[in-house]
Amino acid sequence: MATHLRFLALTVTTATAETTYRFDQPATVISGPSGAGKSSLLMLLKHAVGGTAVLTPAVRDHVHSVLASVVVGEQHMILKRTISGDRSDRVDILDPETMALQHTLATRAEEGQRSLSDVLLDALGFPREKIPTTRNGKATTLNLTFTHLFRYVYLEARDLDRQVVGHLDNHFKKQRKVLFELMFGLTTSAVMELERQVNQLTTDLRKAETEEENVAAFLTATDPRTDDELRTELAGLRDMLHNAETTLRTLRTEISETSAADAVLRGELRAAVQAATAATQERCSPPGNWSKPVSPSSPRSNSICGD
Repeated sequence: MATHLRFLALTVTTATAETTYRFDQPATVISGPSGAGKSSLLMLLKHAVGGTAVLTPAVRDHVHSVLASVVVGEQHMILKRTISGDRSDRVDILDPETMALQHTLATRAEEGQRSLSDVLLDALGFPREKIPTTRNGKATTLNLTFTHLFRYVYLEARDLDRQVVGHLDNHFKKQRKVLFELMFGLTTSAVMELERQVNQLTTDLRKAETEEENVAAFLTATDPRTDDELRTELAGLRDMLHNAETTLRTLRTEISETSAADAVLRGELRAAVQAATAATQERCSPPGNWSKPVSPSSPRSNSICGD
């Protein structure tokens, strides 16, 4: 079964103007810079056929209503829907020739009421089926609506990004970013080399920070004293070192002075010993050149010098 759903035109009405965008060619390309309103225009098409569109604040503040000219199956329909207000949940179906109001249908009707989805599915030749399911352990059904079918007619920008660009594939995020930067000349090999260096330095920095944290944790566990307490103790140790150095210098001075006095005393002692030795030798020497025979039996105790 072949069905047709084609937008011919979309008229956007604001408080000051009315602009019509036509799509009656075999293919239409919507292009423009970021923020020009390309996605908003497509969202207004979805809004016109009763879908739940993500409308920007600018659209909600300035657009009053949209009117879509669309071929559904074999029928040419004019669908009009306001952006906000009490009637934003209803769509007017107008006559394509006279633009007279034919029906006003809710986008989500109560059970037993005819909705816009019913009209669009009928025009496309789709039966209005209920899908069996369970909810909270009880058998129930889900209504098959035009919104479900429209998911395969209209792809939102996020779906295009995911399928074409793959922006939700996190494992490919870095490669995708670099590929597009290289394609559009947003980076160079020199810049990428700098980025690699930054990455390596960042890794080294994190490693050093981790080591610092480990050392700090070890010191805290082995010595619970605070930094202020350690600084106070260090100042006390420096004072002790200064006092010890002062005492050492004093002792060295005293030793030097004692060594000098000891040298003087030693000199005087040597002089006294030498003088005593000389005096003893002088008393023991005979006067002149005379000699007195001594008998072998004479006692040596009569000598005036001892051996």
